[in-house]
Amino acid sequence: MRGVYTPRMGHEVFDDLAADYDRFRPPYPRALFEIMANRLGRARTGHTPARVLDLGAGTGIALAGLREVLGPRPLYAAVDPSAAMVALGSELVPDALWHVGRAEPYLEVSRGVGLIMIAQAFHWMDVPRLLAAATRALVPGGVIAVLYNIRRHTDSAFLAEYEALLEELSPGYSRDHPDSDVLAALHEHLPAGTRVETHQALWDTFMTPEEFLGLAHSATSVQRARASHGAELDRRTLALVRAYLDSDGRVDVAYTSELVIASLPR
Repeated sequence: MRGVYTPRMGHEVFDDLAADYDRFRPPYPRALFEIMANRLGRARTGHTPARVLDLGAGTGIALAGLREVLGPRPLYAAVDPSAAMVALGSELVPDALWHVGRAEPYLEVSRGVGLIMIAQAFHWMDVPRLLAAATRALVPGGVIAVLYNIRRHTDSAFLAEYEALLEELSPGYSRDHPDSDVLAALHEHLPAGTRVETHQALWDTFMTPEEFLGLAHSATSVQRARASHGAELDRRTLALVRAYLDSDGRVDVAYTSELVIASLPR
C-alpha cells in the first residue's frame, strides 16, 4: 500500500453509510486473526485478561472476527467517530466497551494495551500522532495490527472494469493509489527493534447484483461519485455486474486481505 494518508472526512458521512456498511462489507479471513492472537500471546500484558482496542472499528466486523479467535477473555474496547456505526457495533459485539470519538485522543489516555487493531481505517487517521500514542499505550511486546480488504482487480476482468468506472466517475479515485504506506509509517514512527511483518490471504465471495450495489454504496469513493452522477453510476454498476453473473446469478468478487502487524520490543 503506497501513497500518503488521506484527510479525514466528517463522521456524518459514515453515519449515512452505517446500514450498508454493516450489511454488505466483507469480513476478514480467520487465519489473519490467528496470527494476531499468536503475536498477542507473546506480549507482556501484565494484565489478566489482556486489553484489546479496535480503532476506527466501524460496525465491529473485524472485532467480531477477532473475538471468535480470542474468545471472551480479553477486555475489548472499540472506538469510532460515527455514532451510527457504534450503535450497530455494540449490537454485534455487545461485550466490548464502545466509544464514540476519534482514535487518537482515546489512545493517548490508554495504557496497558496488548493489541491495537485498525481495520480498513488507518488512512483516515493522523498517523504520526496515532503511532506515538500507540507506543505509550502498548505493553512491552504489544502489537499493532493493520488490516485491509483490497479488491483483486488484476485477477478479475469484472473488477478491472469496475475500477475503471470508479476512476471515470469518482473525483480523485485511482485503483493504483492506495491510501497510505502502512509499512513505511510503522517503520518510521515505532521504536527501534519493532518487528514488522506482512501477511496476505486470497479469497473470493459471490454476490447478487443488489448485494454488490449495497457493498458499493458503503464506500466513500462511491458516495463521491453518486453526488455527481447518482442514477448513472448505479445503472452502470448494475449493468456491469449483470454482464458477469454466473449460472447462480452471482458475481465473483475477488479479494486480497492484507495484514501488516508490528510487535514492539519486549
